[in-house]
Amino acid sequence: GSGAFLADFLRLSQKFAKVQPLICLHEKSLNLRLRQEQILAKYKVTNYRFFADFSELPLQPSFILANEFFDALPIDAYQYHNQAWYERRVTLDKRQELAFTLGQKIDLKSQLAISDHRPIEAGAIFETSKISQNYLTALTDFASKTASHGLIIDYGYLKNPLKPTLQALHRHQMVNPLKNLGEADLTSLIDFARFNHVISQKLACQCLKQKAFLEALGYQARLAQLLKTADKAQRAKLENAAKRLLDDHQMGHNFWLIRF
Repeated sequence: GSGAFLADFLRLSQKFAKVQPLICLHEKSLNLRLRQEQILAKYKVTNYRFFADFSELPLQPSFILANEFFDALPIDAYQYHNQAWYERRVTLDKRQELAFTLGQKIDLKSQLAISDHRPIEAGAIFETSKISQNYLTALTDFASKTASHGLIIDYGYLKNPLKPTLQALHRHQMVNPLKNLGEADLTSLIDFARFNHVISQKLACQCLKQKAFLEALGYQARLAQLLKTADKAQRAKLENAAKRLLDDHQMGHNFWLIRF
């Protein structure tokens, strides 16, 4: 991404690390790679590489961070109609504008399981991502082989809402995902129950809300410490950031993580 999380990580880790570790980044966008390299240069990091596949990484214990990575990957969507599941496709409507439509009928029972077996209503949407599953499997295999640890942090849920979670953000406003193509930021929510199940087959892991994780780390005590020396503007910024992270109406509600 933009490298904001990378900058925070480098700023804090360099206070404690005596030796500069090898930093490996996965980024397909050349423009974003340049932005990340600028941040690495700012913190005088020279021991880094970009990688395309986990097979390119050295087989050694590592710490893996995936912050808002999986929510940006492509998804497949299916819609329940007339007692059956159909692919949810994109077509051109009568006005020659993009619109959702039903595609091929498909049997989801052999591919996807809805764990709570609740009644499915007409119009229900089921989303999944083959690419996410491939990344997750590769990540889990690498971590199990190398005794690695890590965090996956993202927007998501434990119980599938059976509603579309695909969303688009354009100029800080929610917009139609089929509008402003190439300009809006497209994301979807992550199925953390499924992720936790996959990881737990090979690694010890725990899935919890970001709010609980931060509170367990002493977030409130750290905030109080920072507020003691903050001026009025800094206090407002810190308090707004804390509210955004912990408030149940913001990231405190649907921001989850898995630690392994």
